Amino acid sequence: MLPLKIILSLYLLLLVVSCNRAPDVEPTSTLEPVQVEEMTSEKQLAKKMFTSMLTRLPNGMLSAVIQAQKNDKTDLRLKMNHLEKTLHELCRTQENCVGGVYSSVHNHKGKGEIMHRIFKGKRLQIACAWIEHYPSEFDPMNEQLEQDVIGRSWHWVKECFEI
Repeated sequence: MLPLKIILSLYLLLLVVSCNRAPDVEPTSTLEPVQVEEMTSEKQLAKKMFTSMLTRLPNGMLSAVIQAQKNDKTDLRLKMNHLEKTLHELCRTQENCVGGVYSSVHNHKGKGEIMHRIFKGKRLQIACAWIEHYPSEFDPMNEQLEQDVIGRSWHWVKECFEI
């Protein structure tokens, strides 16, 4: 039988490895937008990004690194960014980074909006952007809304990366 110290060390190592692993389950969402607007013009997107800063919910900005599993560009995972670092900083330091996503939640003129911006490559060049429109304003950010936004982000990551 293995000594207790070795068993505890192996257990702690397993915890560290599993905490750094992206979940195997795809994120989902209960949100259903009533309208989706693809942002194809850089000028239109820049204007929307600037004005949306005024309507974003407190803590309404989520970001995640898009990671390829085992260099397979079709097996992607989201790794949420809970650090004070930008996606650019994180992607440069992660070998398996293939992009990033910023999603922001807004209340505007009595309705809700979520803006998704998907970036591709190590240099995080913007590749796709969408604004989802909802019939009513969002409540303040909470854990359920965050999970729903992550699920919607994952939907657009798959669309942008064509998987």
